[in-house]
Amino acid sequence: MQEKVIDPLIELQNDYTHYKILNSTTKIIIEFESNQDSIVPNEIEKYETVNSSQVNDFKKLFENNTKTSYCCCPAENYSILFYNKDHYLDYYLVDTLEFKNQIRIYDVSYQYSYLIDKKIWQNYLKKISANMITNKNIEKF
Repeated sequence: MQEKVIDPLIELQNDYTHYKILNSTTKIIIEFESNQDSIVPNEIEKYETVNSSQVNDFKKLFENNTKTSYCCCPAENYSILFYNKDHYLDYYLVDTLEFKNQIRIYDVSYQYSYLIDKKIWQNYLKKISANMITNKNIEKF
C-alpha cells in the first residue's frame, strides 16, 4: 500500500483556518441530537458558553492532542458552532462513537480532525451543562 503524502501547504492552511476560528471565537454553541436515525423527532440538547473562561476552556481541548489528516465518514453526534459575538464564523462536527476512549472533532470537509480524550470532552460538557437547553424549552434553533 502506498502511504498518503501530506501536502505541507494544505496542512499549513488547515492549521491557519483552525486557529483563526478559535482565536476569533467569543461564543460557542454545542448541539447534540439523539435518535438521529429515528422517524420520531429528535431530542435536541444545546449547550452555550456564557463567558470567555468557558471559551478558553474549549480551546484547551486541543492542547496536547492528536491532529489527524483526512478522515472519511465519521458519525455526526454533535455540532459545534463558533461565533464572534452574534456573527456566525464556522462549525465543526463531533464523532463520539468511532473510538472507545476518544472523540473526533472534525472539520466539515473532513480534511483534518482532532482526537480528544472522551473524559475530557465529557468534563467540558458538564462544566457548561448549566447552560443547557433542550427542545422542550425552545421551539427550533
